[in-house]
Amino acid sequence: MLQNYSPRAVSSDGNCFYRAMSLALYGTEQYHRYLRVKTALEMIANPALYTRDNPTFVGHGLPILTPEYRQLLRDTLSNGSYSEMIHLFALSTAVSFPIQSYCCPNTSSMHPYTLFVNKSSYQQSFQPGFITVMWTSATSIHSEPNHFVLLVPHPSQSTQTDKDILDGSTTNQV
Repeated sequence: MLQNYSPRAVSSDGNCFYRAMSLALYGTEQYHRYLRVKTALEMIANPALYTRDNPTFVGHGLPILTPEYRQLLRDTLSNGSYSEMIHLFALSTAVSFPIQSYCCPNTSSMHPYTLFVNKSSYQQSFQPGFITVMWTSATSIHSEPNHFVLLVPHPSQSTQTDKDILDGSTTNQV
């Protein structure tokens, strides 16, 4: 993965997912609170999508433990609270843009956090050409992912700019 992508560090203050997305969308981390609020508003407007016992739950079939809706919403509304996979679905819907989630596999199979999230749907795959966030560990003490960074294609891999990606243009890919 790192042969084709370069990680962009963001602050590890519990807002790292929103900081990584702000960096991807706006070129700066400063809009992380705005994206957190957009995520919360989406979850409030569509609670059934983010309630794990509901038939329309976005995460059906994912081998990932998900907190109850109230806890997810509380975390979304709390500056500095960590993000869960379900927050990627909510933000993807809120900004109307797919998010590629990547986590290094710890075995030969794909990690369950490697998902292509497009609003309320997902594919267990990696699809280049979209905003990509990578789950990492902020310290060497944790073996489980607890931090996000933005992954951007190496210049030699793509001539596509962030603006091209946001505009949906893939004609500049090498």
